[in-house]
Formats: sequence, C-alpha cells, structure tokens
Amino acid sequence: MKRLIISLLCYAVFWLLFFFVARSYFLITHFREAAVTGLSAIAGTFTHGIKLDISATGYIMILPLLALLFFIWTGGKWYKVWLKWYTWIILLIASVIIVTDSVLYTYWGYRMDYTPFIYLRTPKEAAASVSTISIILMASGILLIAGISGLIFNRTFRPFFNHSVRQGLRIPATFLFMIMCGSLIIPIRGGLGVAPVYAGSVYFSDKMFANHASVNVVWNV
Repeated sequence: MKRLIISLLCYAVFWLLFFFVARSYFLITHFREAAVTGLSAIAGTFTHGIKLDISATGYIMILPLLALLFFIWTGGKWYKVWLKWYTWIILLIASVIIVTDSVLYTYWGYRMDYTPFIYLRTPKEAAASVSTISIILMASGILLIAGISGLIFNRTFRPFFNHSVRQGLRIPATFLFMIMCGSLIIPIRGGLGVAPVYAGSVYFSDKMFANHASVNVVWNV
C-alpha cells in the first residue's frame, strides 16, 4: 500500500513538472515579451502560477484514484496499462491546448479559454485562416511536447504500480484511497477557503504579460 501511495505522489509530481515545462514553452515562444518583463517577474510566474498547476493536477488525478479503487480488489497489470493510455491521451490534449494557446496569444493578447471551440462550428472558415506553415509548426510543437513527456513517463514509471495490495489490507486501503480521492477537492479548489481558485488569483504583477504567463492554460480551458 505504501508503494501505491508513493506511486501516486510521483504521478502528481510528473504533472506538476509537465506544467512547469508548459509555462516555460509559453515564455520561450514569447521571448520578446518575457525579456521586457524582467527576470524577477518571470520567476514569479512559476511561484504564483503553481496554484493553478496544482489545481489542474488535482483534476487529472481524479480518474486514476477512482480506477485504483478497483485495482485494489482485482490486481493484475490492467491498471498500469490503463494509466499509460490515460496519460498519453491527457498529454496529447494538453499539448494541443498549450501550442494552440501560444499561437493565439500573439493575435489575441490573452490566454486561451473555451472561445476557440466556438470556431469549431465552422471548421472550413477556421481552417482557411490558418496557413500551412502554421499548421506544420503547431503539429511539430504538439508532437514534441507530448512525445518527449510521454517517453519520460514510460521510462520513469516502469517500476511503479507493479505491486498489488495484500488481501488483508484491501479494506483499509479502499477507505484510505477513497479519502484521498475526496480530498482532491482541496487542491482543485485551491485550499479550504470559501472562494475557489480562479485565473485572476495568480495575478501578482503590474506587467500583464507576467500575469498571463502565470495562468495554467490547460486549467483555463
């Protein structure tokens, strides 16, 4: 049971590191704005933006924890296979959002939310406004982020989630992981306060680019 808890914590750390890379990608692709913003403000985007990174990680952890409740009683290798595919799917979706947001920010000046989905109602008109080079660059960025992150996950998580829970520990393990699943509401909401975390809660600077860079775009979408 201890090894499963450690595995879950490492899985959460993996996603926090992924969002660190995602923010770095946004800053690199907008290096001119980042250079003007200043080093201290850029560093602040990571320390203040981690609130939304933790919240986004909490959302991602919901299904793995729910599936783990079944794994406790069944054992086998299915959970590890399922988690691998789940992770790859989330990585691909997140990478699409991250790269698309970086491109759209150049034109819009704010971080991506649900707005682009409105244009999906008219895909022909939306596609006509995007050049072939832009599509190739975006596809390359998506494959690069998702591919490298996925390979790191595959190599790093091979020794994890290999151990089943002993029969005598299944009932206490079930209650423990049920409590852990329910407690995800704390990181998702950003704490125990009445008001949940929101995009503006990570704003900290008088320079708007720094505030925008602090937002976790996957969480925002």
